[in-house]
Amino acid sequence: MRAVWAGIAVVLAAGVATLLLAGRLLVVSDPLPPRADAIVVLAGSIPDRVLEAADLYRTGIAPRIIADCKSRLEAIVTFLAVLDLLKTEDLRAEQSSSFGEIVLRLPTAEAIATA
Repeated sequence: MRAVWAGIAVVLAAGVATLLLAGRLLVVSDPLPPRADAIVVLAGSIPDRVLEAADLYRTGIAPRIIADCKSRLEAIVTFLAVLDLLKTEDLRAEQSSSFGEIVLRLPTAEAIATA
């Protein structure tokens, strides 16, 4: 009977070790492309993803950021993240006419230097 329990313990230990190590195999670290058409923010920790996208935008990888929201909650959290970026002046909003399209831009290097 002890041999059966010892075998079960070994199999369970091997299973736990496999699960813990499998996570490392799932992470892919592809190098960033030199240029892209857009940075797309998908689901996940939206405020963090928006800030990471802003950092990538600042490096010049892409000329625009697109936020894709699958639920009302994601849209609200993304909107709040954008408001926070506007408040901290890490983002600018421009509107050419009343009820026109609102364009969000990251501040230029000159604007950051004079701030």
